[in-house]
This record gives sequence, structure tokens and C-alpha cells, in this order.
Amino acid sequence: MKAYFLSYSHSDSQLADIVERTFKTHGVRIWRDIHDLAPGRRFADIIQRAIDEECGGLIIVVTPQSLASGFIGNIELPKAYRARLPILPLFFGVPIEEVKRLSPQAIGFDLTAFQGANVLSSSESEDEAAIRHKVGEVAWKTLRELLRQRKTTGQTGPLRVALHSRQYVVDEDADIDLDWTGYFQSALPSTEVWSEMLLPSLVRVKRAITESGLGTPELFLPFGVHLSIGLAFGFVFLQQTRFHLAIQQYSQVWSTRADPAIYQTVPSLVYDRERSDVDDPRSGEAALGVGIVQVQSVRKALDGVSGVRLKRNLVLPSDISSVPDGTHALCWAKQIVDAIDELRAGPGIKIIRLYPAMPFGMAVMLGWLLNARGLIQIYEWDKKGNGKYQAACRLSG
Repeated sequence: MKAYFLSYSHSDSQLADIVERTFKTHGVRIWRDIHDLAPGRRFADIIQRAIDEECGGLIIVVTPQSLASGFIGNIELPKAYRARLPILPLFFGVPIEEVKRLSPQAIGFDLTAFQGANVLSSSESEDEAAIRHKVGEVAWKTLRELLRQRKTTGQTGPLRVALHSRQYVVDEDADIDLDWTGYFQSALPSTEVWSEMLLPSLVRVKRAITESGLGTPELFLPFGVHLSIGLAFGFVFLQQTRFHLAIQQYSQVWSTRADPAIYQTVPSLVYDRERSDVDDPRSGEAALGVGIVQVQSVRKALDGVSGVRLKRNLVLPSDISSVPDGTHALCWAKQIVDAIDELRAGPGIKIIRLYPAMPFGMAVMLGWLLNARGLIQIYEWDKKGNGKYQAACRLSG
């Protein structure tokens, strides 16, 4: 995937921040000067080379300030126009009529002739949530068009979906580039960020795929990131939606297409204690730890959990020390779903708290299987913070 060049006046940096993060969250790669400028060369040369060689389109944050910018009007926009790149204007607080009048004088062509979006009219207040929502609508439609181009060029095979929540090397072969590092960089995102931004963006990404004409192709995930992202991704692309997932797990590729006949040869997960721990018999919640790795950390976390009726911790059989392959991972993910059903069958249990410690590929598979399991609150181990589990996404369905 080639990036979209982000053109903006530096006095509009806050708006550019929103546009950049929203497009990245929806799988569209962004080239921006504050991140991607290499040292040792003239600024204008780097910008022009980026537009020529690294970018497949240009997004411009249209404001009175950007319309008055000589650099944008004389270098960035003309360069993209001459290269016949798609230009996507996002209008913020400037009347379309004024853009239609000013842009031919400033840059030599009419910006309103391109398909863009009036994100913020001059009469509206700057409500960040509303801006994010409108930009998000443009972002997923942009991704849909990129995927349609993939179809028209005759590319086949799985869609390559890069997932990022930590520093990474750009995957040039990715068809979808979900860069969530901004949400995970300093701290884990809250349940509100998950419900208002991250989960809706995944739903829009799925919509972009299905509306692109590609149908429900197999998705290949080459990167492992936070477990909450894997669980959420698998949940959005559920087994019932007919998507199949292939996950790069170190040197192996784990697939949801494993042969069910092999499951009979896979040993069962066990509980680390024969009986459930009883905490608060009046509670409508139950806690399930999955200590496939870091068994003692999960047990310690469960011992500190309060306000739930029951606690259980699933672990590997004593004669197995790790997950050997994708077939075992998928089989054990099914067993975890069975354990969730068993806990939910208890009287009055409405919410399952899930504390996972497992390989990333197994987390994706577990999410893929979590259909019609009610409300499940996912917890993520906070490595950077206090070394405890923190509430992450809520999966409901």
C-alpha cells in the first residue's frame, strides 16, 4: 500500500493530528512531514520526492490558512496534480464557494472539483468527536476505493492486514495498514476509546472490504500486537461472517481452516484448581483466566480480582509447555469458548471477565469464535504501567 500525503498548514496541526490518526486507525497509510522527513536534504526536494515515489494520493486539510500557504499552493498540490494522484480535500471552516473562488488563483485549479468532504462548516463549533466521526466516514470509503483498485488490477490471494500497536517496520506489501500505535504508545486505551474509536473503526474496515467487491477473502495478519487487538479483530471478522484468518506466528502460519478431524488428537486444557474460586455470591460477573503463557501472573491477577461470583483459570496440560501449532491453538480456543459457556450457564451470570495470556494468533482465533456469547469484558496486561490487567474492549454479541 502506498501512503496518502497529508498536506496542511502547520497552524492547523491539531486538525492534521485528527486526520492522520483517524486515517491510520482505518487502515490507510499516511505520509506526514513531522514523521517521515529524512535529514540532510532540502525540505522541498524531500516533499516532491515523497509525492512522486512514496505516495499514491494526497489529502489536504483545507482551511483559510492552507489556502494562503505558498508552499502548499506552489509545490505540494501542483506536484500531486501533475502526477495525477487522487486528491482528497477535507474542508474545515471555510465556505465551499470561497474555496471555489480562491483555489484556482492560489494553486491553478479548483479544489472543489475533487470528491472531498465538508467536515466542518464555518458556522459549526469545533467538536472533536463530531470531526473524528466525519473524517472516519471519509477514511473507510478511501480504504474501500484502494481495495477496489486491488480488484481491478487482478491481484489475488489473501488480503494482507498489517496491525501495529508498537514501533514497527513498514510492511510495504500490506493491503490494509492498521496503525494504532498512537493509542498504545504511552498507556493502554480505555474502554471508552475502544467503544468510541477502535471497535467502530474495525467495523468500518470490514465494511470497506465487503463493499469493495472482494467479498469475504481470507485475511493474512503478518504482525503480532496486543492481545486485546487480536481478540477484537477476530471478533469483528467472526466465523459466522465467513471470513477466514491466517496469522503469522513466528515461523508458522496459523489458520482458522484447520481440519476438525484433528481435534480429537489434541489434549484438553485443564483448570489450575479443581473447583471455582467463589468471591461474591451476589455478583452477576465471572472471571476466566487463560494462562497459556505466564501462568503464575494470570493466577496472581485472578487472586486479586474482586466483585465477581466465580473465578477460574485454564492452563495447558502438565506435559505440554507451549502451543505447538495452529491446530492446537484453534482447538484450545474452542475449549476456551466452552469454558465461557460453562461459566455463563451459572445462575445470574451476565458478564464474563477474560484475563488472557496466550500467543497472539490464538487470541485472534478465540475472538473469531466468540459469537453469541453475551457480554465479555477483555482485560489487557499493562506491561508499561503498574504490571496489572486493565479493562480493554467489551465484546458483545
